[in-house]
Amino acid sequence: DVPHFVFYNNLRIKKKQICDLQRLLSELLKQLNEQKRHMQRLLKICLDVFDIFFSNHYRNKKDAKDNFKIFPHCCFYNT
Repeated sequence: DVPHFVFYNNLRIKKKQICDLQRLLSELLKQLNEQKRHMQRLLKICLDVFDIFFSNHYRNKKDAKDNFKIFPHCCFYNT
């Protein structure tokens, strides 16, 4: 028969608490992975925007200024 308690560093812990904690940690890990995917997508979008903006900047300053009007939150353009 499995005891309902386990001992860890002289603490008596209910097995149900351990199962609940494992479930919560698993859910947290799932959410963190989902956030990581969102952040990777956002980073890709930002890199694409900078790629468009700066490639035009070096090719043609007028186009870069036009792109800057489309993406005014890119505050690195200061000419």
